[in-house]
Amino acid sequence: MSLIVSLFICIFSLVPTGIWAAPHEDLTQTFFQANQSYEQGDYPKAIEQYTQIVNQGVKSGEIHFNLGNAYLRSNQLGQAIFHFRKALLWEPRDPDIQYNLAFAREKVSDKIESTSSLWTQALSLTDFFTQKERHLFALFFCLFAFSLGLLHLYVKKEVTKWAKNTSFAILILSLLLIFTRERTLKEFGVVLVPEISVYSGFERDSVVLFKLHEGAEFDQTDAAGEKWIQITLADGKKGWVLTEGIVF
Repeated sequence: MSLIVSLFICIFSLVPTGIWAAPHEDLTQTFFQANQSYEQGDYPKAIEQYTQIVNQGVKSGEIHFNLGNAYLRSNQLGQAIFHFRKALLWEPRDPDIQYNLAFAREKVSDKIESTSSLWTQALSLTDFFTQKERHLFALFFCLFAFSLGLLHLYVKKEVTKWAKNTSFAILILSLLLIFTRERTLKEFGVVLVPEISVYSGFERDSVVLFKLHEGAEFDQTDAAGEKWIQITLADGKKGWVLTEGIVF
């Protein structure tokens, strides 16, 4: 009975996270018009049209990639980096997205060196797969571990016991990696303004710890109302910023 309960927990824990996208209205014409605007050099119009598609709930690496390119052509570095990173969520192995993101990052004045831990590096390995692929991978391991556990109920041998225990250990580790990554993926942001102050607290009279410039990337770690969020940089520095100069 415990094996059956474990299987259902695995399966239903995946459903709310959006393994299957909800249907949306057909925006093919808008996409075609946005591509035309981009090709004609009307980047503000292309941005408006691509954004219209995104606001309808469409989750597409191609849309965010095109939007990032339009922003890059419009010299809006922060928005370009943000949308290139969004594009990688849906097309993590696309070389064009990877190249354009690297190209945009070269233009950022803040060179923040990463001091990631071994756990953070392990989490980053999951970025090689899309969200849907990660969920399918977890579901596969749920079914695989359940099958080996069921087999061991009928074949009481050391090899089946070892296979069952190993599969459940891999299952726990993979689920931990996948669901931790799902949570952290929603928290990145980018500076949009030429310069922004990072404070020690969520008040303007707090001490200014350091400043960031357009294109600087961060992770959101906390929030205070709608105007302030706490950020963490790749090198471990933390502070509070006003949301009016960032996108996240």
